[in-house]
Amino acid sequence: MPNPILNRGGAGISISRPETVDRLRPLIRQFNELHLLYVSALPRLPAGEGRERVEGLLRIARMDIDKIEETIHSSGGVSYTLTDIGEMKLAGSGQDDGVLEQLLAAERAFLAAIQGESKTKHHIRTQAILMNVESNSRARLGMLEDTVRKTGTSE
Repeated sequence: MPNPILNRGGAGISISRPETVDRLRPLIRQFNELHLLYVSALPRLPAGEGRERVEGLLRIARMDIDKIEETIHSSGGVSYTLTDIGEMKLAGSGQDDGVLEQLLAAERAFLAAIQGESKTKHHIRTQAILMNVESNSRARLGMLEDTVRKTGTSE
C-alpha cells in the first residue's frame, strides 16, 4: 500500500535533487547563451516596436533564468555562471544580415530542449517553472517569426 504522506506533492515519484541539478545545469547554460545572443543582437535589430518587444521579452527571460538558477540552488547544486563561455560567437558576427535567423535557430533549439525536459518527472514546482519558461520561449519565437515576416527577411 502506497504511503499517503509520500504521495503529497509528488514525493517518491519525481527525480532526486541531484538529478534535478544535473538536468537543469545544461538547460541554464543554453538559456544564458541564448540571452547573451539576444543582448548582442539587440543593437542590430530593426528600430521601433520590434526592438522594444525584444527588450520587454528579455526582462522576462532574465526572470526565467533566475527561477531556474534558484531551483538549482535549492536542490543543492551550483548554477552555471557563464565563466567558461570563452569567445562565444555573438549574433550576426558584426553583420546585420542573419541576426534574426540566428536568433530564430537558437530560440527553436532552446524550445526543443525545454520540451524534451518537460517529459522528465520533476518536482511540481520545477515542472511549473519549466512550463512557464516554455510558454515564454514560445512568445519570443512568435515575436521573432513576426518580425521576420514584417521585415521580409528569409528564414
